[in-house]
Amino acid sequence: MSPLEAIDVSLDEFRARIRAQWSTEFHLHRLTVDLIEPALTTPRKHEDHIALVLDMLFVQVYKAHVSVRFLAEIGHMEDAATIARRLLELSVFAGYISFPSREEERTARADRYLGNLWHELPPEGRAVLPNDIRTFWESIAGGVPRGGLPSFQKMFAEIDKHETYAKDYRLLTGIAHGSSSDQLIAFAHRRVPVRPHWHLGALLVFASRYAVGLALLWNDIYKIIETAALQSLVDDLTQWPEGRPDPEATPPAEAP
Repeated sequence: MSPLEAIDVSLDEFRARIRAQWSTEFHLHRLTVDLIEPALTTPRKHEDHIALVLDMLFVQVYKAHVSVRFLAEIGHMEDAATIARRLLELSVFAGYISFPSREEERTARADRYLGNLWHELPPEGRAVLPNDIRTFWESIAGGVPRGGLPSFQKMFAEIDKHETYAKDYRLLTGIAHGSSSDQLIAFAHRRVPVRPHWHLGALLVFASRYAVGLALLWNDIYKIIETAALQSLVDDLTQWPEGRPDPEATPPAEAP
């Protein structure tokens, strides 16, 4: 087996190199954070169960999106891809909740999510909640079955994102499960790269696209993010050139 590549530069130096190599992609990621973060800290009310679910997902998306940046900076490509998959799942789930034209169906889907949270909370967790909070959650959970949510594949189909499932989700899942074909390239080198920076630019941009996708749905309810600024960011992310040529993106394998 090939020996591991020596880590011959400091983490700070490596981070600086990565940020320089993928400067455009880090900039787009930063723009996304700058738009989402102020909205996250703005006080708001949950007017209904749909709003509550989207806010729960929005908070999770913010944290996952920031995590991708830190993982990308230190060359943990596989872990960045795993978190990017989580972002895609959160965004698709928000789409599944918001997709039906009838409010009754949107509320029913939100209630299935909220009810499942209560079903999964152990008794010791329920015991620490105030009585009025327990009553609120019990009123939701009482009307929905345990585990009443469809698979992610069905959610992708429901919101007509078949191509995204076939391409993005399968690719990210393969990386998360350790079965990415990039391993063939990595282990074809005399020294196996420990900090591969292949795909990091794409991961930064796609993570931002997924985060903004959920932010659009969230903002339809809360109307906190300026619409023009959000649309401008959507345009920038959409126009990013996929597969940008870069001689260091996926190094060719050396003869063993």
